[in-house]
Amino acid sequence: MKLADIEQEIQQDSKIDHADLDRESLKIPILHAKYYRIFMDEIKILKGLEREFRVLKLERIQYYTGKADEEVYKAAPLDLKVLKTEVDLYLDADPDLSQKRMNLEFQQAKVNMLESFIKNLSFRNNTIKNAIDFIRFKNGA
Repeated sequence: MKLADIEQEIQQDSKIDHADLDRESLKIPILHAKYYRIFMDEIKILKGLEREFRVLKLERIQYYTGKADEEVYKAAPLDLKVLKTEVDLYLDADPDLSQKRMNLEFQQAKVNMLESFIKNLSFRNNTIKNAIDFIRFKNGA
């Protein structure tokens, strides 16, 4: 699911209709199930990206340390000798690895956002209870 779609869904589902607090209270389990499903889907994607990143990182380490297959060097020659102490520098600057890292971090941000909203849903009952108490207070009860 795209980040913009998730943000839009959260924005819509974050609204509480103060005129219909009982219905809002009953929606909490439905919203929790909805976002937990999305959360689990995004976790699966995250775990896949983490695996892809680890595999690519190993391939790039082998490339920079001279341990990759000859076909790899035919396709992308490495015309310099990289010392073991310099491998991390080359990995940090590697465009493929940087792109994969950026995708991984972006996916982690989506998962964090969903996790935060699910935690927020857990406190929604308290928010609704506080709204009801305030209405009673305003009405003199």
